[in-house]
Amino acid sequence: MVVNPSDTNSDDCKDEKQIPMVQEDVYQSLDVNGLFLLLLGLIRRVSFFVDAHDDKVLRFVGFDDELTNDPTYGLVGNLITIKPENSYKLYANGPIVLNYSGEAEDPEYYTITLQNGWNWIGYLPVTALPIAEALRGHLPLENDLVKTQDAFATYYDGAWTGTLTEMRPGEGYMYFSGRIASFNYPKVYPEDNRPNMAPRTDGNENDTPWTYDAHQYPDNSALIGRLYVNEQTDEEGNFIVGAFCGDECRGIGKNINGYVFMTIHGSLSEEQTITFRAYDVNTEAEYDISEHINFAGENIGTMGTPMELHVSGTTRISAIKAGLSISPRPIQTKLYINGDTEQIKSVRILAANGRKVLETTGYDLNGIDVGSLLPAMYVVVIECNDGHVYYDKVFKK
Repeated sequence: MVVNPSDTNSDDCKDEKQIPMVQEDVYQSLDVNGLFLLLLGLIRRVSFFVDAHDDKVLRFVGFDDELTNDPTYGLVGNLITIKPENSYKLYANGPIVLNYSGEAEDPEYYTITLQNGWNWIGYLPVTALPIAEALRGHLPLENDLVKTQDAFATYYDGAWTGTLTEMRPGEGYMYFSGRIASFNYPKVYPEDNRPNMAPRTDGNENDTPWTYDAHQYPDNSALIGRLYVNEQTDEEGNFIVGAFCGDECRGIGKNINGYVFMTIHGSLSEEQTITFRAYDVNTEAEYDISEHINFAGENIGTMGTPMELHVSGTTRISAIKAGLSISPRPIQTKLYINGDTEQIKSVRILAANGRKVLETTGYDLNGIDVGSLLPAMYVVVIECNDGHVYYDKVFKK
């Protein structure tokens, strides 16, 4: 989670917020500046934010300092205070709710300094703003990039373009700058004098069989690409591109003006090869993409020189067709497959992050025992003897 603390000196902007912090091993964008952590003043000790949850906080990381949870001494390290102009990563081993209250700081009081390269910045205004308005005090260079945990935008041809359209209180940001610069956020008040902290949706809202967990890994890469199908670019978005490490989905792209914008999740602490797949939204067929990369946490491609992605002729899987169906819906203790089940070679059930949670060889007419699965959305992958692979999304009650 990327944390961001912010405040404006206005008695009209007092509020108390509960910030849900997502899952484990994860880095949640709790921007200790943009987190509308109304700090009652200028700077707070880290303990103000994490002491009540020190059993779940594994690491609290700044750009060049951090705290680590020692089993004997608790949180130890050189990160002492949280500054509103910075953002931070928080790693938790379970869900957390943080409560903050106080008076917001004046965003015009804090100057955000950008170095050439990556910068971890907070967001101080108490309302969400379009990127261009939030950064109106800054003159970006071509290919500058701002990102949060699962979205990003790049500056090209005089405008910000990408999956990130606005900056919000409660989020931390990473800004890639082509030069040394500084700016101040504008002082803006929400109409109802309350901070806008609506949760941001992730890339799982799509028509593919893929799902991923943006909080599972601490690092990400921003990819800008162009998809080629039979040597023609996919201008209309007839295909959706997914990134994979093995069979685990690490990100799903979005077509914006003929370009693929995708946040790819991973960890810099280990070598990871990322492959790509394309899903035809019209035929519901899945194809391999020829290119692959090694995950490095860096920007991949620009609007001027996007990464080329070429669809190969290999069909992978398609949506379940007539002749096979899954019941009941939602599933509870048993999952049944109806139809010509003698053709089934194997059945796999995948969790939201692509992890395999259950697998059978063939299919037993007594059904598949799913009683041990937690309530959630799952993907059922059915492989047939003729080599065809089908999928369906099911909800476990």
